[in-house]
Amino acid sequence: MELTIFELTDCGYCAQERELIEELTREHPEYAKIKITRILEDEHPEIAEKYDYFNVPAFFLGDVKLFETSPFWSRMEMRQYIDEVFRSMTEED
Repeated sequence: MELTIFELTDCGYCAQERELIEELTREHPEYAKIKITRILEDEHPEIAEKYDYFNVPAFFLGDVKLFETSPFWSRMEMRQYIDEVFRSMTEED
């Protein structure tokens, strides 16, 4: 199963998302088996325009949006959403 994450090059929320994924993977080694494809929106706008989202990072499974970050979320809220996505993906295997 492959998770696609849309990001921007200089996005603070995207940097935080990457840190949180590393942190969560250390705590839950089973998360490491999730294949992640990162697409930089500013480098690949032709790909990004095919997806429906406004904020980055945005997580997709195929063409289904799982969530996109809100600029109002705290670090803990973002961590919770990422953990929920990863947990659901590892439970399906």
